Amino acid sequence: MWFLLIYIQLTAIQAQDRIALRGSSHPCEGRLEVYYKNQWGRVGHHQWRDENGAVVCKSLGCGDHVESMILQEASSSSFTNCWLDEIKCKGTENKLWDCESSSWNATQCHPHTYVSVRCSGNISLTLNLHGMTDECAGVVQFTTPNGTISVCQQNWDENEANKVCQKLKCGKYEKTFKLTTVNAKGNSYSVPLNCIGKEEFLWQCVDSLSAKSHTCQEEIGIICSNYSHVRLHGGADACEGTLEEKDSTEGGWANVPCQEGDYNRLDKMCAKLKCGRAVSVKPCNESKNTWLKCSDRVKVQLGKSGEKPPACYGDIYVSVNGSQHAVCIDATSSNVNVGEVVCQELQCGTPLSVLQSSKLQQDQISQVECHGQEKSLWECLHKRGTVGSCRTINIICSGSLDMHLSNGLDECTGQLEVKSSGSWWSVSSVDWSKENSDMVCQYLQCGEKMKENNQHHFVKSKLQILQWTLKCTGSNISQCRMAKKRYDQQDKVVNIICNKHELWFLQGNSTCEGRVKGETDVYLQNITNGKAAEVCARNLCGSVQKIDNSNMQSSVCPENATSSSSCSMKNTTTSTEPQFDYVKCSDVVKFPSSVSGSMKVWLQNKCYGKVLVCPKENCGVCEDTWTEKQSRMLCKSLGCGELIREKYSEKKKSGVTVASVHCSQTAENFGQCNFVKLEDTSLCQNPAYVVCTGSVKAVLQDPRDKCAGNLKLFYSGELRPLCTNSINEKTQNAICTNLGCGEALSFNEPLSKMSNSKGLTSVTCQNATLSSCDFSKTKVKQCQAGYLKCTGWRRLLLTNIQNACTGEVYLQKERDFYAVSSDGWSKQEGNELCKYLECGNVSETTNKEQVNVSFWSKSYSCTGNPKSIWDCEKEKAPVKNHHLHISCTDKPEVKLKGNCTGEVQLKKMPVCYKSQETARVFSEFCHDLNCSMFFKSWSTNYSGNAHYLSCTGKESKLWQCSSWTDNCEGVVSLACTKAIKLNFSSPCGGELQVDYRGKWEPVCPLASNQDANRICRELKCGDVSRTNDEAVENTANTDISINCGDDYKSLMHCVKPVPQACTRKAVFYCDNYIPPVKKIQPDTGLIVGVVVGLVLVLVAVLIVFWKRKTFLAILRFKTSAEDTDMEISGKEMQRLSEKDVFEEDDYDDIVTTVNPMEDNQSQVSASEHDEENKSTSEGSSGTEYDDVDEENVKPPAESSTTDPLLPPRPDNLLDEVTFEAEVEPQEDYDDVSLPQAMVSEQRESFDIPGPSSDPPLLVSNDEAKPQKDE
Repeated sequence: MWFLLIYIQLTAIQAQDRIALRGSSHPCEGRLEVYYKNQWGRVGHHQWRDENGAVVCKSLGCGDHVESMILQEASSSSFTNCWLDEIKCKGTENKLWDCESSSWNATQCHPHTYVSVRCSGNISLTLNLHGMTDECAGVVQFTTPNGTISVCQQNWDENEANKVCQKLKCGKYEKTFKLTTVNAKGNSYSVPLNCIGKEEFLWQCVDSLSAKSHTCQEEIGIICSNYSHVRLHGGADACEGTLEEKDSTEGGWANVPCQEGDYNRLDKMCAKLKCGRAVSVKPCNESKNTWLKCSDRVKVQLGKSGEKPPACYGDIYVSVNGSQHAVCIDATSSNVNVGEVVCQELQCGTPLSVLQSSKLQQDQISQVECHGQEKSLWECLHKRGTVGSCRTINIICSGSLDMHLSNGLDECTGQLEVKSSGSWWSVSSVDWSKENSDMVCQYLQCGEKMKENNQHHFVKSKLQILQWTLKCTGSNISQCRMAKKRYDQQDKVVNIICNKHELWFLQGNSTCEGRVKGETDVYLQNITNGKAAEVCARNLCGSVQKIDNSNMQSSVCPENATSSSSCSMKNTTTSTEPQFDYVKCSDVVKFPSSVSGSMKVWLQNKCYGKVLVCPKENCGVCEDTWTEKQSRMLCKSLGCGELIREKYSEKKKSGVTVASVHCSQTAENFGQCNFVKLEDTSLCQNPAYVVCTGSVKAVLQDPRDKCAGNLKLFYSGELRPLCTNSINEKTQNAICTNLGCGEALSFNEPLSKMSNSKGLTSVTCQNATLSSCDFSKTKVKQCQAGYLKCTGWRRLLLTNIQNACTGEVYLQKERDFYAVSSDGWSKQEGNELCKYLECGNVSETTNKEQVNVSFWSKSYSCTGNPKSIWDCEKEKAPVKNHHLHISCTDKPEVKLKGNCTGEVQLKKMPVCYKSQETARVFSEFCHDLNCSMFFKSWSTNYSGNAHYLSCTGKESKLWQCSSWTDNCEGVVSLACTKAIKLNFSSPCGGELQVDYRGKWEPVCPLASNQDANRICRELKCGDVSRTNDEAVENTANTDISINCGDDYKSLMHCVKPVPQACTRKAVFYCDNYIPPVKKIQPDTGLIVGVVVGLVLVLVAVLIVFWKRKTFLAILRFKTSAEDTDMEISGKEMQRLSEKDVFEEDDYDDIVTTVNPMEDNQSQVSASEHDEENKSTSEGSSGTEYDDVDEENVKPPAESSTTDPLLPPRPDNLLDEVTFEAEVEPQEDYDDVSLPQAMVSEQRESFDIPGPSSDPPLLVSNDEAKPQKDE
């Protein structure tokens, strides 16, 4: 917006300097008018002279002045304004207003009189087209006395264009050249137009004087409606052929009738076509139309001369008479139209891309402008002439495209590859359409349409994806249209199977022999050797061994035959009955990777693993082309249940020999599929893997328990936990039954939560056969794993109270307790049991008679390498009922960190608080530590691994429980009763507190006064004297109570934890209660205020002490000024500062002599300032005079002023009475003795000394007082 405002303002300023000659047939003669204040006005005739006319003609660019006339008109309606008068030019001025004249609008013009000027020059308007000025098209130019001047595009609009066309009688304006696309020969410079309205001639919009200084980069050219468009068509190039002319009304082209004799007009036609001159024309008796050949030879081509011309793509060049020129691109070129014309001219179809290309230093053809209907690029408007640095135009035509299908069964199947700009590309399937596929099939002569089957996938080539969209119609590739678009190189590529293609299978006694059947259920007859070889290859059956035709001719092929050409025909007895052809192939197929074997589709691990097509493990199928439908068919054909869709998670093995597998729509096994060998192993290195439900197995993981543990399924090649709430009760029962563990008891969260594990959800089973479970909704996600316990749960354990790893062996099953028989136990079984108990190795197994407990009905016998003692359990009942006693080598260390209280450590590792059924083992642990009974356990924050304990309540030692390590957030600490301490909050009274873990805590209110009396006596405080009627509220919530009654002899055993915390606490007082002394709380605000005040006072004193010399000097100068009316200038103060007059310790030892010659003024001053000096002396604490011994100061013998104490005043002193003070090095002030009168009355003033190295200190005489020397 601001730029537009500036432009409008500049235009208005330029328009003020405007004159015009009006009322004649050309702009160099007529009535003189001046433009001022946005209005045209006349010029007064007073004192008009020829010099004025000369300046007018010069400023208008109209040559010399011929004459000036003063004319009159009857009417003055045209002369509303008279802007200038009394103009006096010298003739050397450039503009009329540079001349002397009256002021603007300060005139007395006659209302009917005006000045008319006639100049020698004439200015005409033309359109220049290649030097021709009568074609109603070309660059807009003025022919002037100063040369030819063209018009700039600046300020040009359609109104000016219409004026030009009408002025030249060329009809209406048709279009404007965007740049100078024609050669306007002879122009000297260019000017912009600045029209303001009411101009009679276009030249009146030009400032001719400033035109030469104007820089114009874009000239304007126009075409009027009367312009005659011509072209040559049907010849060897654009400069030869039948002359055609465009109908300006209908827009069509028509042949020009024969004109063999009009060579001037024919030369003009050649010049108009930029083809030189006319060379020859066919006689009219040979052609009814004008057939013209011009002198220039013009050829449009793609690519430089000398290079092998590319097929319909490359940079555009034009060869003119053997000289090659690149066509430069610019911002205004109609690139799409240029492409349309060039591709059509070269018979290359349609343009796919028109872009800028390589950079050139200079060339000859630029600013090309086409409509798109031209027969040749040469017909388009363009500029010929040296162009500076430019870029060429690169074009890709549809004729440069080619297509084929690769990596398929034959030439009519596979991945689409497109050749564009000389390179082959794959094509993204993102914007691909069925119409495009149909065109490809027709182009490749593979049928009319693509098969409606999207189950076929082909191995992807390494080609980059074409960065174009392709839209095709019809059967010819030239009818395609392409647009630039960016695609991801990871996109799926286009795969096509045309309807001419058909799958062929062998149906016989084996997979590699039988009748040849198509996927349309039609059997082939009259099979050729070539077709038989193709059938064998597609079915992975090696080479052809035998062909039996319907006429019973047999084709016999050697075993090592690699092609059907090696086969020979054998005549047999013919039959009149029609028979189907029979083909037998070798059952050994050779793959490109030197792998061979008979065809067999199977899974490496029965019901899961790598897909194989031969007995060897490296005959894999490419993962990229393998489909889910094929996976389902494989699981079903192998009897492995349904497909598990979860991605295979185990490590995969390499080895791929088959690129893709293609099955019929109704295929039930892989005998109805065709295979494509992987010729280039680098195209696919990841083999396909399949997991069927037949591979699913359930596992319960627990270090001790049988038929209980963390539930996991072997799923998709990996053991994964099942999430809690993911399976119903029926599924839980099915899993327990599958494991031989009865039915499910519970499915809950385990003690140690594996929160970060990935588990399975939504598994549904109807029976114990896991392969029939429904996994269709199963997903893998982060979850809490579940712990399943079945009715068959049991555990082997020791209960010895003396040693955790020695004792009789028991088996617990639910609530039942059984003795384990020693029958059949050897060292191997003993080692397995000790390992199971985490007690090292076996040291001894013995027998003990057992009569009180029933024996377990199963025996134990280990063979091979069992994973657990449970693998050694046999259904056979023991023969002898002798109780097994075992001794293992380990003695696990268990300790408490504190004295009867603290953190529990098991083998130097803490125990997690979330352990199960630990009360009994904790009780035995306290007794083992001689700490009496177990009192309480609690959790403390922890981060790291800790022991989890799962006890049944039968164990005596911590290590006899089932244990494992896992991440824990809180470990267990416990306290035994010996750790308990009791006390009051005050001596012998107040809040009753207990300490069992290193801190005092409140106790719940007591049940009776009897317990309170007992506590007072135990604490030696007498009896209870007073109890609090209402117990004090307990904000901490305690869970400790004391309730002794008559049963407990020890007070510590009366202290018990309660299951529910109480909200009040026990408070009572004994006989010996001592009330606490009340402490008066200090007023914190007052203390802070006093401290802050003292600090501020101290800071002020320090500042005064630091600057004491400065303060004294200021006071002294002030009093001196009041007494003597002295003025101290700024310069003197500066010298005072430079001499450090006020520095500390400069005046320590001043010897003062008193001048007795005091005038009246000094006496008056002394009396007036007695009070002031007294206060000053008394308030001088902290200055350099603190040391003065006032007691030793002796008054003078006489106080009369008539007895002089000093010598007479010298004549050379200043008018002001002064005396010298000798400044000596710093000393103590103990030797200074002043008279008492001086102490009370002394005032000092100083004269600022001059710039000497050791200036004297001058003291005013009226301030001096006697001083006694000591």
